[in-house]
Amino acid sequence: MVDVRNIEFPAMLKWKAISIVILALLSVWILNPFYTVDAGERAVVTWFGEISGTENPGFHIKVPIANGINIYNVRTQTLDADAASASSDLQTVHTKISVIYHLEPNSVAKIYSELGYTYESIIEKKLQDVVKAATAKFTAEGLITHREHVALSIQDNLSRELASYHIVVEGTPIQNFDFSKEFNDAIEAKNVAMQDKLRAQQRYEQTIIDQKAELAKKETEAKALELQKSALMESPELIELRKVEAYNNWIAKWDGQAMPQIIMGDAGGILPMMDITSIVDKN
Repeated sequence: MVDVRNIEFPAMLKWKAISIVILALLSVWILNPFYTVDAGERAVVTWFGEISGTENPGFHIKVPIANGINIYNVRTQTLDADAASASSDLQTVHTKISVIYHLEPNSVAKIYSELGYTYESIIEKKLQDVVKAATAKFTAEGLITHREHVALSIQDNLSRELASYHIVVEGTPIQNFDFSKEFNDAIEAKNVAMQDKLRAQQRYEQTIIDQKAELAKKETEAKALELQKSALMESPELIELRKVEAYNNWIAKWDGQAMPQIIMGDAGGILPMMDITSIVDKN
């Protein structure tokens, strides 16, 4: 038996074998008849450059060289853009905005035919025009205070503009409005003035509250004094009690020297003036 391991093949034969293997691998790679379309994608199939149909997600077979496979993403996508425009009061406005959109899955063949893969440039171009038209309807301050309304206006108008391109706009959130430094300084000064005015209003309102509380307190005290006066006038016994309380009060404060004479006020009637020392001596 011949041991083939010990047979030496000519060098040319070795290179031919290697070349055949390489050629076979290249053929499989170039002429691969299989392809897949992932979820959220659609494929536009061409036959020597002409559109022949579309394919949904899944595993598919193609004719090598003859078929071209063009994959389109039909998931929700986001395009961020900057738009320069002017407000109705001629303030320069730089708008940072996002466009949330998706391609119509059933219209990818038309998109391929009409736009190819340049649909994002169409979106941005239309967006610039729509933003200019929207911001021109508002003052600079109005753009800030009515941001949501401006965003909805842009979304509605952009949706109409892109409908013929088979692009569906889901939203156009505005990230920021940027104005000139002079305008920003004016807005800041206005905000400071408004805050000062608010604080002054709060202080004024608190003063009114305090004054009303003080007035109510005085009215309450006056009513109490009036009631006390009425009670004294209607009760002789209470008048005598107040007299005794007054005497006792003076006696408690006496320093042992000659005491002044006492005369009661209007509430207790007029008492005859007398020397308190005589009362103390008797006690």
